[in-house]
Amino acid sequence: MLKIISTTDVGFFAPIITSFRAENPALSVDYITVSTTELMRAIHSERAEFDVAVSSAMDLQTKIANDELMRAHRSGMTQVLPDWARWRDHVFAFTQEPAAIVINRAAFAGLDIPQSRQ
Repeated sequence: MLKIISTTDVGFFAPIITSFRAENPALSVDYITVSTTELMRAIHSERAEFDVAVSSAMDLQTKIANDELMRAHRSGMTQVLPDWARWRDHVFAFTQEPAAIVINRAAFAGLDIPQSRQ
């Protein structure tokens, strides 16, 4: 059984699960949908075990990885990801979301204006 905990509606992942099941007919998939807080609690506090965790809260996923609660995963697929989409072979991004930066120029008087979120 493949155990997945996710903050994403199962309807979004249904095609991926269907494809996985077609390639791995002997494995069933247990897909649990939770909030980002519940995901963090389950993995970080309760030490629940899942094969895959999918979350929109990248800061929490990174904390879980940095606290050594995830195993590294390397494959041909992960190695071709750009550097920004892979954190220590533990956390992988597969979407991009637009972001805007609003700056109060008066607050940065005499300083360099930030050019990125980093």
